[in-house]
Amino acid sequence: MDIENLLKLGDIECLKEKLNPDLNSNDNVTIAYHRDLKESMSKNKVMINKTVNDFNNILFDSWIGYVYLYDEKSNTWLYDNYSIDKEALSLKPLDDYFKISNKMKELSLEEIKKLRNDNYECLVLQGCGGDLTDWVIGFTDLLKDEGIVSDSFSFNKIYFFENHDLTNLVFTLDDKDINMSKLAMFRLKIRDVFGAMWLSDYIDNGYIKNINI
Repeated sequence: MDIENLLKLGDIECLKEKLNPDLNSNDNVTIAYHRDLKESMSKNKVMINKTVNDFNNILFDSWIGYVYLYDEKSNTWLYDNYSIDKEALSLKPLDDYFKISNKMKELSLEEIKKLRNDNYECLVLQGCGGDLTDWVIGFTDLLKDEGIVSDSFSFNKIYFFENHDLTNLVFTLDDKDINMSKLAMFRLKIRDVFGAMWLSDYIDNGYIKNINI
């Protein structure tokens, strides 16, 4: 895991080199700690837990957005986005997060319109607030649950763009492993929830205005 990538994820207070320190020593150790609104570090002590279950039990009394843990058995960084309604953590490899985020590219409206000249359709999800990588992971998991793609599937290209004060995701459908007939039915099912549209329909119905290409 590239530590610089981990630091880019957000407001991490301190990250140092030792992953498995002697807790009685004064050496630099790995601590990821977010201070909300510059609160005093002296009033908030670092939590030490012996097991993931112990750690999970204290989350319900915390205001935590994301959790990052290091698995010493597999030498892997794990993460989950935490919310108060979750009953338990669902830890995933952080490398998977970066593989997806590195695929994502922001396009202008002009570039979005040019996508329809490619030899494949795209799917647009509208109003994607928050972390876009989490949106991609969540949507891909939905497709897997519906049997539209295989368990090992990942999108080849993912774009996002701003239009009418909304952030929208564009998934290219150029992978032969996508079951397009099932996806067509699923798109109708999620149309009202995610604003799911084919890119060609999105353009033809005038969602992008005042751009002549």
